[in-house]
Amino acid sequence: MNIEWLISQYGIHLTTFIVCLISGFIPVVNAELYLVAVSALSSKSAAIYLVFISSSSQMIAKAIMYLTGRGSLKLPFKRRNGKLEEVRKKFANWENRTYLFIFISASTGFPPFYFVSILAGMLKLNFKIFLVFGFLGRFVRFSLIVLFPQLLKGIF
Repeated sequence: MNIEWLISQYGIHLTTFIVCLISGFIPVVNAELYLVAVSALSSKSAAIYLVFISSSSQMIAKAIMYLTGRGSLKLPFKRRNGKLEEVRKKFANWENRTYLFIFISASTGFPPFYFVSILAGMLKLNFKIFLVFGFLGRFVRFSLIVLFPQLLKGIF
């Protein structure tokens, strides 16, 4: 197997995975801007792969942030137990709508999904449901971002 062939065949996918993974940890790395540019240069058949890869890699990063918030992974940040208890009570009043909150954050970026991921871990929300609703939100977000340049290419 030739390394140049591998890079030419999988380079855009691997690069997308890495950029979106990094942007999941470092908010100033803009996955959306990268996806718009890559989508504009890619074929329509590549679009669905870009959406799936970017959503998956972002959720890997957010899962690590969730685990950090839960205390499973140790990173140096301070917990404010008084504030956390206040937020926990507010979420308890929302009952099953907390996962709608996760979906909205993941799909719109408001509130920032970065912080929502850590908060979900701190509140010990169900990890599997966090992953499902977070992935669906990211999938919707990245679908719109990747399909927009494809639509413009079709018009022009």
